[in-house]
Amino acid sequence: MNEIGLNIIKDSLVGKLDDVFGLEVFGETVRQGFEYPCFFVSVEGFSQKQLLGDRVLLQYDFCISYFQGRDEARNWNSTALLERLVYSVRYLDVEGGMIRGSALRADASDGELRVWVSYKVYAFNKDLEELASGSVMENLIYEDGVRVEGRQD
Repeated sequence: MNEIGLNIIKDSLVGKLDDVFGLEVFGETVRQGFEYPCFFVSVEGFSQKQLLGDRVLLQYDFCISYFQGRDEARNWNSTALLERLVYSVRYLDVEGGMIRGSALRADASDGELRVWVSYKVYAFNKDLEELASGSVMENLIYEDGVRVEGRQD
């Protein structure tokens, strides 16, 4: 069992972008006068779907924006950068487990690249009740594993 939540996923996403691209990555707030090129990661949404029993499926939606430098505008290869960006956010290492991004979508216009990605996590209602009561802040319990030839590892 591992603990996971919105901030943990977002921190992993920001860390992955920093590792892959080595550029500054901003979260919800951007300081005035930031330098180009850089990334901006925003939370676009959250949804919860009730499954059988006590299980729920949580979905966290993010938008990653890349702002190019002004001098870079004429020479950048947006297609190569867009492919690299999409590939880099496909899988995240979160608290020692891997989660896969889904519903990947990308757009390039006006010198800005945007990639939307969703991460889905299974949890139990009792974990959500603890979260709502305030006894656990920003964390949920989840189990991960890979199904190999009909068995759960």
